[in-house]
Amino acid sequence: MSSAITIGDFILKVHTSELVHDNESVKLEPLPLAFLCFLIENNGIIVTRTQLLESVWNNRVVSDDSIRKVVKRLREVFNDDAKSPKYIKTVPLKGYCLIATVKLPKSNEVKLKEVGFITTVLITFILILVFMWSINNDVTVGMVLPVDAEPRVESLTTLSGSSLLADYNENLNSLFFLSRNNNMPWSIYIKNLDSSSVNRLTWDNNNYIKVKVSKDGKGISYMVSNGVKTEIYIARFESERGIVNSKSITKSPLDLKNLDLLSWSHDGKTIYFSAGVDSEGSSIYNYDVIDKTFKQITFPNVDGAGAGDYLAQESSDGKYLAVLRNTSDRRYSLMIIELSTMKLQSQHRLPFEATSFVWLSDNINVALSSFEGDFYYFSLFEKELSKQKGTHSGLNDVFAVCGVNCFYMRQHSVKYSEIRELPIPFNTIVNKPLVYIETKQADFNPIYNSAGDTLYYSTNGEEKTEIVRYKTNHGSEILFGFDSIYLLSNLSVNKQETKLLGKIEGRIFIIDLNNKEIKYLTTDMETVDYPTWDATGSKVYFSRIENNNVNLFQYDIDNDKLIKKLAGVVQLKELADGQKFYVNENNNLFQVVDDSTVRLIKNLPLLKYSQWQIVRGFIYLLHFEDNSTYLERINISSNQSRKIKISNDTNILNFYIHPSGEKIVVSQSLLANSNLVKVNWPANNVTGKQ
Repeated sequence: MSSAITIGDFILKVHTSELVHDNESVKLEPLPLAFLCFLIENNGIIVTRTQLLESVWNNRVVSDDSIRKVVKRLREVFNDDAKSPKYIKTVPLKGYCLIATVKLPKSNEVKLKEVGFITTVLITFILILVFMWSINNDVTVGMVLPVDAEPRVESLTTLSGSSLLADYNENLNSLFFLSRNNNMPWSIYIKNLDSSSVNRLTWDNNNYIKVKVSKDGKGISYMVSNGVKTEIYIARFESERGIVNSKSITKSPLDLKNLDLLSWSHDGKTIYFSAGVDSEGSSIYNYDVIDKTFKQITFPNVDGAGAGDYLAQESSDGKYLAVLRNTSDRRYSLMIIELSTMKLQSQHRLPFEATSFVWLSDNINVALSSFEGDFYYFSLFEKELSKQKGTHSGLNDVFAVCGVNCFYMRQHSVKYSEIRELPIPFNTIVNKPLVYIETKQADFNPIYNSAGDTLYYSTNGEEKTEIVRYKTNHGSEILFGFDSIYLLSNLSVNKQETKLLGKIEGRIFIIDLNNKEIKYLTTDMETVDYPTWDATGSKVYFSRIENNNVNLFQYDIDNDKLIKKLAGVVQLKELADGQKFYVNENNNLFQVVDDSTVRLIKNLPLLKYSQWQIVRGFIYLLHFEDNSTYLERINISSNQSRKIKISNDTNILNFYIHPSGEKIVVSQSLLANSNLVKVNWPANNVTGKQ
């Protein structure tokens, strides 16, 4: 490529690294030059991120931001507009394409295949210089692994809609997973990774919730709901016939409730599931497929404060059983039990809510992931936890190991919930403008101010969890930001609208809306929940567990003073007129009549305490029944109740009634686009031990 190449109105002189236009030349840095040469080689063709990593970065680990910086640099040189490009076009979700006309000099008989050859030689030389250039130009190129180095992600499934809760069978080299699109029910699918063929295994109108396959690929278990009840089935899997001879195991002699299918044993003789009795936390049980008997494996003592034991999986050699336990809000631990002796080998506190895990092939290390994007490793020998660098929300649900630093996971769109206003269903529906919050992130925790003219909410993206203020006809304003993997809840604003109250990663905080400063009221060592404002807006109520007992506290902001108020009270709400209502440890909702008298209003079984609100003499409650969401309204004076369905799905995450009582704002989960992916994490890219 010693002769010049014409690219649109520019001339590229590769041997001098110059791009010339109107007799003015710009010297290209090594990496943009290599990038441009690769685009020339593939002129008019979309080049993907994977191709760029292989050809331009020589399979080094780089972030998407690094690629974008190189593209931005070339656009600056070409004076190209990303929105109306004439040279380099971004093709969403696919890659980049050089769309300008390219002319190769005929006199030297330079052909495109020669460009490719010279590009390869050039890149080899350039990569020697790239690292030095990147330091001076703040570009991450992966010559050394940066803290935020991203994994290489390859698609395993590309079905429209959402695919999740997968299991991988090595003998069949196949993925078993759930998938649905639009309003279709969740169904079980299988994809053979050798042939890339995909088959749907279930065709009825029931919703399938979980699917697990035995190690030999001959046994399959699944959970299914028909809208009235949910059951666990065991069946035989045959390649030609699919799922055959299904039998329910839900009817056990132990009177178990809330069964959740977890995994098969290493030898395929038993399956593990979690279940509870009444309101107690869940325990791990197994079911012997041959003897058809049930056995309780774990006995958590959480006293209703936590979910108990919720995940379990054997190591592939059957020596150990790993169990995840939730003892209270945001308190999680990993336990590893030696099955031959039933001796607890390790119990380690986790700094996050693990929602999935897998054993590594050595059977001494476990990889754990969360919905928020955490990814950790735990070593049974070292009894230590290590964090994987480069994690982010949108990449989660690890379900299989595919090699060294290689895992099968799920990747989903960050936009999996939205906020919108709805008319109150108990009133006559009047056509009025209602707010719809339009963002590219997942939105939660919507609340109104006391005047009802402002919305506050949280939004979760790939990089940040942010608190946002939205005023009608004024748009949105970001007030504060946290790390994207942090879970925020219980958002509220005082009546003066000077301070925001909430909980982040188990700690209660107050944000001063004037100076945007945050103050934490509790530590990470405390188990606290359900913060609310008093009527004056200068004091905060919250509950704290002490010696397995729950107590209500009041914090005075002005005097920085904490006082224990009531024993056995989980949450208290104080209205602007001074009326008080509280929920006790038995889930009973009371109205405080006077200092010595309370009135029972309703028992709130299986409800989240944050899902009730009092407005204009009515108590509003959210119910989830028969795969639908209902809003109940109770007249405080007469105790008369009315309940109306507001969604044909259990997709309402949060709600807040407008002060006028005429409308409701909800955070509603969406069917996020998600697929199964193969993830290769950068080697040796792990933080220190925990």
